[in-house]
Amino acid sequence: PRFAPNGRVYMAQRAADRVIRGNRIVFEHGVGSGAIAVTDGKITAIAESPDAFEAASVLDAGDRVVLPGLVDEHAHVWEPGPNAHREDWTSGTMTAASGGITTIIEMAQGVPPAIDVAGFANKRRIAEQKSVIDFALWGGCVSNTPDDIAGLKAAGCTAFKVFTAWFGKDYASLTDYELLTAMEKVVAVGGVMGIHCENSALTDGFEKRLAAQGDFAGSAHERARPEIAEIEAISRVLLFARHTRCRVLILHLSTPNAWPVISRARHDGVQVWVETCAHYLTMNTDDLDRLHGFAKCAPPIRSEACRRGLWQLVNTGRSDTLAS
Repeated sequence: PRFAPNGRVYMAQRAADRVIRGNRIVFEHGVGSGAIAVTDGKITAIAESPDAFEAASVLDAGDRVVLPGLVDEHAHVWEPGPNAHREDWTSGTMTAASGGITTIIEMAQGVPPAIDVAGFANKRRIAEQKSVIDFALWGGCVSNTPDDIAGLKAAGCTAFKVFTAWFGKDYASLTDYELLTAMEKVVAVGGVMGIHCENSALTDGFEKRLAAQGDFAGSAHERARPEIAEIEAISRVLLFARHTRCRVLILHLSTPNAWPVISRARHDGVQVWVETCAHYLTMNTDDLDRLHGFAKCAPPIRSEACRRGLWQLVNTGRSDTLAS
């Protein structure tokens, strides 16, 4: 196709197999009426006029929203593991498809986790049999594990996930030394590291303090994992990334108050990207008190001021990606 100066897209001179027409097609510049031409299963042209193309098969989308399939670059599926009865690769990817997500990059957690070639191959085998959409897989680095970074990369690992906070024996967080050396290994294979940034010493201390005070409100979860624990960990991670030249993705950013640290690191040449999530953009600590465990995540959902601040990062392009 060729692009006209007025923003319309005109089709090359051949017939389309199918045309999708609709009143709410998502264009680069907005939402409106238009048509999409498809040939050999691929989009060949898009036009702002519903009658721009002819084809033997025409699908009228009406007022349904028509947009490109989304990529969720940080998704969790419960399979394999003891909780696969809650969600397996079929039900999980059907849920993604129902929300317009046509590709997920699934996280390395699971039992067994994808922290070595055997665990990675096991998860890939399950996903190939059961996923209803396209997928890719993260690999992982955990404490006290003989990580096979090069082997995972060769097996198709898209990036390497690590924790700076403790989340159980099956996926143990890295010490500072382990994190630094893991970054060196990731750099050696040209990889990217995604990092869950929270300071374990701080979150453990605040949790014990609140428990001793008898504070078990839903919003106590946020007070047990305060912004300072996230900001400190991000600061440390970016210092290590600057030292090792490791490319990093800060996962599920919950506070806009970490942005000055991230901005300075970018200014200093660190290749760092930022992810935030829908729950941080749509909920605040009132929802923690209302929903309790059903709104529990880490880092936690934060104040209304944080929610609004994250929207500013998204709307100004400073947050690079949204994930589930």
